[in-house]
Amino acid sequence: MNKKFCPECGTPNDGNTIFCINCGFKFPSSEPFPPSTQPKVNSEVTTFDSISNNEPQSNANIWATLIIILLIIGSIVGIVIHQNPPQTTEQKIKSCVVAHTAKDDYKVMINKSKKAIGLEAKDSDIIDSMEQMVDKQVYYEEDADIQSTGTKISKSIKQKVGSGWTLIILNPENSDRELWRYKDGNLDYAVEDDF
Repeated sequence: MNKKFCPECGTPNDGNTIFCINCGFKFPSSEPFPPSTQPKVNSEVTTFDSISNNEPQSNANIWATLIIILLIIGSIVGIVIHQNPPQTTEQKIKSCVVAHTAKDDYKVMINKSKKAIGLEAKDSDIIDSMEQMVDKQVYYEEDADIQSTGTKISKSIKQKVGSGWTLIILNPENSDRELWRYKDGNLDYAVEDDF
């Protein structure tokens, strides 16, 4: 009788067994398909296969696929642009101010025709520091911080919006007077120079 040896455990088995008697390894069958599942050869199927394999794919299908892919990409780009519309000049300026200060530190006033931006302090600590500087005519460290912040804001506006914009930090006691004036990132006027 013919013997098979299990490739897993090496145990000898009868030649017609399907599973190893020791470890349960399933031997490959010698028939390509079990008799009940063998496919029936059909002349229609072979004719169809031979026709579909020999016929080249038409260019119309390739173009249709490319057009569909381009439409999908265009739709995605349109959705992204619609959800993130470009910022207006006012939004860009306000984002520059907020990037260098707390959101509620200053009220931002914009005059586009004069290319002027006014910052009016709303934070009580900033207002107190400015008032003491004006009243006592003494320049404190906090005032240097405010002045430095103004320079950063002005430079940021020049980068995001363009040159030619004037940034003015207003006197909290008299909004007609300016404490500091900047143009394109440079300090043009400082009230402490008048002390």
